[in-house]
Amino acid sequence: MFFASWSTGYEDVQKQDKDLMPLDRIGSPLFMSVAVPEDLGQRLHYLDMMSQLCASDVLAYDYCGYGFSEGEPSEENCIQCIDAAYAYLLQHFAPNRIVLFGRSIGTGPTVDLAVRHPEIRGVILQSPIESCGRAVFGNLASWLGYRMDLFRNYEKVDKVECPVLVMHGTDDDIVPIESGMAIQEARLRVTG
Repeated sequence: MFFASWSTGYEDVQKQDKDLMPLDRIGSPLFMSVAVPEDLGQRLHYLDMMSQLCASDVLAYDYCGYGFSEGEPSEENCIQCIDAAYAYLLQHFAPNRIVLFGRSIGTGPTVDLAVRHPEIRGVILQSPIESCGRAVFGNLASWLGYRMDLFRNYEKVDKVECPVLVMHGTDDDIVPIESGMAIQEARLRVTG
């Protein structure tokens, strides 16, 4: 896990004594789930920029099998990773202050955590996937390969109780804009 403070820059949480960390800054902390195959080393500038622009602390984590993390990549392991990082964050912040931020495939663990923890302050989904199968192969292939489809956000996003912001670029060549629009439509059906 890496921690970005809006005032002091980055620290490697695994190598830093938590008593020395400058936590609890101005805004709500952003708890970020990055896209795959990015690892945190590739995203440090982006995370630092988010910390500075939002005047907030940022906690991000690597998934199993990426960056410095050991283990095999899988949906189950991604959920275990976000749970472990969330448990760490709860040592420093009340859940009603935490804002989840998921990007691309990182929206999968983010939505899953938000469903299981309705006390979270809010969720930001950037270029969200409906599911891995739908993002790559479309709805029909996702239906045919349902058991193999990962991060089925389309089944969960309507169960998130806190406010959700969905943002998706029109020129995204990795996750189709239709995926973000479908997630937003599912949210609108809930919130009216």
